[in-house]
Amino acid sequence: MNGEQPDKVDVEAGASQGFWVVVVGLLVVLVSFVVAVLRFDQAADAATALGPVTPVVGTLVGAYFVSGDAGRGRRGELLHLV
Repeated sequence: MNGEQPDKVDVEAGASQGFWVVVVGLLVVLVSFVVAVLRFDQAADAATALGPVTPVVGTLVGAYFVSGDAGRGRRGELLHLV
């Protein structure tokens, strides 16, 4: 990092890409849930099938909201106030 502020276009592009990661991730969980409900008779079997999917998608969605693109533009605005 050289101390320069990111361009507005770069911030908007990153936020847009992060938004689509969140949308696709939630769709993956939804489709996985529907498939698991239709495929398995026992709730435990459906939960076992969804077990590997939900933490991965949750990590991606959480990373978007916590660490990055969602608040990058707002941080830049706040830095100009100081």
